[in-house]
Amino acid sequence: MPKSPPAPSRAVPGRRGEGPRPAKPVYGWARLRTFADIGLLALGVLYTLYLARPVLVPMLLALFLRMLFTPATRALRRYGVPYGVGAAAVVVGLSAVLGLGAYSLSSPLAAWVTKLPATATQIEHKIRDIRAPLAKVRRAVDAVDNLTSLGGGAASRAVVVSRPSLGAMLVTGTPKLVFNLVIVLALLYFLLASGDVFLNKLVHVLQHEADKRRAVHIARSMERQMVRYLVTKSVINGALGVVVAGATYAMGMPDPALWGFMVALLNYMPYLGAAVSAVVLGGVALVTFPDPGHALLVSGVFIAL
Repeated sequence: MPKSPPAPSRAVPGRRGEGPRPAKPVYGWARLRTFADIGLLALGVLYTLYLARPVLVPMLLALFLRMLFTPATRALRRYGVPYGVGAAAVVVGLSAVLGLGAYSLSSPLAAWVTKLPATATQIEHKIRDIRAPLAKVRRAVDAVDNLTSLGGGAASRAVVVSRPSLGAMLVTGTPKLVFNLVIVLALLYFLLASGDVFLNKLVHVLQHEADKRRAVHIARSMERQMVRYLVTKSVINGALGVVVAGATYAMGMPDPALWGFMVALLNYMPYLGAAVSAVVLGGVALVTFPDPGHALLVSGVFIAL
C-alpha cells in the first residue's frame, strides 16, 4: 500500500500583542561610530564649559553661598524681616568679613610675594643634598648633548621666552578678582532676596495637591541635607584653620593667621588642597628654620591634623 505524502505544515499565526524581536547587537564600524560620537559630544561639552568658565564659576559660587546662607534669611523672615532686607544684611555682613580679612592678610601676603624669588633660592640650597644623585645624571646628559653637537655647523641660537613675574600677575589679576567678587555678591543678593520664588512656581505648575506636597517635601529635604553638609564642612574647615594657625604660632612660624586661612580655604578641595597646604607649609618652614628636620616636623604636624 503506497504511503501518502506528508501533509504540508501550516504556519502558526503570531500571537496578538507580541512585540518585535530584539535587535541583534551592533558590531564593527557601527559600534566604533557610536563611541566616536559619544567622545566628540564629551569633548564638545568640556570645551563649552571651558569657554563659559568666566560665567559659570561666579554662578556656581553664588549658588554655593546661597545654600549656605539660606537658613539665615529664613530665620530673619520668621521674625518679620523681608527677604530683600535679610539678603542685604547677609551680603553686607559677608562683604565686611571679606574686607576685614583681606585687609588683615594683605600685608603678610604681599611680603611673601615680594620675597618669593629669594625664598625659592633658599629652598633650593637646602634641598641640594637631596638633588645630589640627580646631578650625576644631569652631567651625563649634558656630556651626551655636547658630543652630539660637535661638527653640527652653525651654532643654534637659544630663544628665551620672558614670562611675567608672580608680582605682576597678582597686580594684573587683582582687579579681575575684585570684579568677579562683586558679581558673586550681586548674584547672591538676588538669589537670597528671591526667597522661595522658584519653589512656588514649581508647585503652581503641579495640579494635584498630593504632588505639590511631595514636591515641597523633596525640595526641603534636599535643601536641608545640602545646607547641613555645607555648614558642617565650613565649620570643620574653620576649626582646622584655627588649629593650624595655633600650631604654626606655637612652632615659631611667621604669619600664622595667613597659613590658617590658606589651609581653611584649600581644604574645600579634597586631597589636592591638603597636598598643596603641606607643600607650602614645608617650604615656609625650610626658609624659616635652619634645621630641615624642623621643616619636616611642621609638615608632619599638619598631616597629623
